[in-house]
Amino acid sequence: MTPMNRHPQLPIFITVFVLILGFQQASADSVKILEWNISGNELNGNITNQNAAAAIFNSENADIIALQETGSGADEIAAILAADYVLAVAIDGQEIWLRSGERFQIDSTGSWPGLCNTRSLDGATLSLTDLNSDDRRLYVYIAHFCIPDTFAGNVDINPNVSNEDQQEHLCIIIDDMEANAALGVVLIAADFNDINIPTGESLISFLEGTGTLNGGFCTATAIAMTDVIRTDVTHIMGTSDPENYTAAAAGNPSFGQHGYVVATLELANSDSGSEPGAGTSRGTDGNASTAIISGRVTIDGTSVEVSTVLDTDHVAITGTVVPEPNHNGQTGALYIVIAYDGDLFFKDTSDAFIAWNGELNSLGTYREGVSLEASISIDVFDGQLLGLRGTLEIFFAYSAQDILYYNPTLVSLEIEDNSG
Repeated sequence: MTPMNRHPQLPIFITVFVLILGFQQASADSVKILEWNISGNELNGNITNQNAAAAIFNSENADIIALQETGSGADEIAAILAADYVLAVAIDGQEIWLRSGERFQIDSTGSWPGLCNTRSLDGATLSLTDLNSDDRRLYVYIAHFCIPDTFAGNVDINPNVSNEDQQEHLCIIIDDMEANAALGVVLIAADFNDINIPTGESLISFLEGTGTLNGGFCTATAIAMTDVIRTDVTHIMGTSDPENYTAAAAGNPSFGQHGYVVATLELANSDSGSEPGAGTSRGTDGNASTAIISGRVTIDGTSVEVSTVLDTDHVAITGTVVPEPNHNGQTGALYIVIAYDGDLFFKDTSDAFIAWNGELNSLGTYREGVSLEASISIDVFDGQLLGLRGTLEIFFAYSAQDILYYNPTLVSLEIEDNSG
């Protein structure tokens, strides 16, 4: 990178961010999730089990409750939860209950198809905004995956794959999960029925990014989830830094299959990439924007996001721009700005890093004449950062109709010396 004068005038979008940051502070609040295949038929007409379930729900005090096999016990579950929770979505015995009140804004609910032989086992989805954590977005998926051949024998129609129905069920929704992982935190709470699963067939390893699937529906994913907590075949998995999760509790009452698990997520500290605050975009017209602009740093071709690297590591720095919906189909431009050692640079159309004085009217474009689609990927850098030390900061923006849209929260990377 070409040297330039130290401490140039900060760009407009960084200055705006500094002013905002000086007057507001993120609310660090946690979200507690309870996952349970509750076997509703064991609640139906059984007051003892109903009281025990109510005691568990009251004791764990979760914000989000994900349940499977509610079935004939759905009325009893509603009687227990309706005073404090809202039933956000219910499909094929899968239910998501959300704590009542003004904290959570439900953005959307839905389902996706799943089969167990010929039986329907559709999954449920919930997208929400947490108003307690600077409008962070949370995407919740719940499922009851089919039992595999390793458990019951001859469940799936493909004799070469023990859990064909499991793989197909997950692969139907994985693209949606990957897209949402760029916008917020993705959780999946499920009865995975992961019993003696052979290599190449584990949904858990696949979602962790450590394994592939061999059923032919999908192969590898970059979502890189953490298996936060499990008991038997019941799991809660999520994206974001593993340090943001706490395995809060697990229990195995005398009813309900496999037991329940509880995890806590510090959502206010979470991010969809290496930068917190994805989704807090603004325009140079002074207005807030619904555009989602985020970035991430990975090492050695893996999907694990990092904030510290050695200068000899092979680093990939990438960004994602999801324009405002009304900009889709329009033509715009993309921008990349780098801050290092007191200097500013922009990446130009020839992929060179050019010294920049911080004035908006001299900011060069990274790509011009870009068709603004639903999601745009940006490649910033791929290689070694040899000779660099300290903090490297990256900003992304796009323009439409003469307005620049940016996320004032940067991607920050610490580079350490590996010469010793």
